[in-house]
Amino acid sequence: NPAAQRWYQRCGEITLEALAASNFYNRAHEHYLDRGAFGIAATETVAGRHGKGLHFRSFPVGSYSVAHNGRDEVDTLARCYRLTPAQIIDIFPEENVPAEVHKKQADDKARTAPLEVVQIIRPRQDRNPKKSDGKNKPFESLHILKEEKHILAESGFDEFPIAVSRWELWGD
Repeated sequence: NPAAQRWYQRCGEITLEALAASNFYNRAHEHYLDRGAFGIAATETVAGRHGKGLHFRSFPVGSYSVAHNGRDEVDTLARCYRLTPAQIIDIFPEENVPAEVHKKQADDKARTAPLEVVQIIRPRQDRNPKKSDGKNKPFESLHILKEEKHILAESGFDEFPIAVSRWELWGD
């Protein structure tokens, strides 16, 4: 069907334009280097700056763990990363940043010491499917300040936002 061929052609062009306008090719290179060297790689796909376009982020091997569902599809990722107090204040909503982080930001010695943040993305167990806000999406994402056990952000995704590539699945 010529109309269907034109439609698929246009879809391909739109996809190529979106990928070319993003950082996809740099991150895809990192992704495949990790998979070849370590047998696993994980790359996140989220909305770009100000909600426009696409943004890709490769997670360093060793900074994350994954789990899969009964069909061997990865549906959970937990990762640990480090941010300075200033970065935490810049990234997360003001009302979610604990006073302790602000105190460290004001201290000349503590302001440059990175703090550990844990992120977990997993299927949400308790949600209202009639709502579409971040706290009711099928996948939840939590950013937790590890030392204080304080939730910095809670949001969600309609689909699992991480592409995990494994060379081979051994055992469980």
